[in-house]
Amino acid sequence: MDHNPILQSIAQQVGGGQSGSADPKLQFTVPCFEVEYQESQAPTLRYIFYDLPFPELPFKMSFHVVNGWIGSTRQRQQEIKIFKPDGSLFVQTGQQPLQFVDQNTPFMAVNYFPEMPFSEPGLYYIAVYLEQKEVIRYPLTVRVVEQSGGASAQQQASSPGPRPVNSPGAGPATPDFRGKGV
Repeated sequence: MDHNPILQSIAQQVGGGQSGSADPKLQFTVPCFEVEYQESQAPTLRYIFYDLPFPELPFKMSFHVVNGWIGSTRQRQQEIKIFKPDGSLFVQTGQQPLQFVDQNTPFMAVNYFPEMPFSEPGLYYIAVYLEQKEVIRYPLTVRVVEQSGGASAQQQASSPGPRPVNSPGAGPATPDFRGKGV
């Protein structure tokens, strides 16, 4: 191996340092309404969404943000922050451990946000952080839509989408985190 420090530095940057110690890569981040777990299988993500059309505001709803990571052997920390349309912080998870089995086994971090009180329409942003550095930020549109008269109350109640809650509440609840190598 060449002992040229410049070439060694370039090789470390390209290769991520030592094998398995590189920062993991975010394969995906998916907002959804349900995560179904079955023994010895990867979770099933149901009712994936990219916007939230509500019949009225304020409106409370529960949802998940699922992140898939790969490419590390060391424990790392992730965090999710959701920002309001005005740029202020809506909710954050705090630092959460990512515990990898090996660099080729993905780690799925499932975050549950219960009864989140959306009070204004506009672009909210979901931001994912690794070791306090932002990895990705993507928009989530919250909007008000007219209810069509065709759906019965029972049909609306059985749909998996956002659910109204009568009391607006004081603020967002604490997110729940479930992480696992899959």
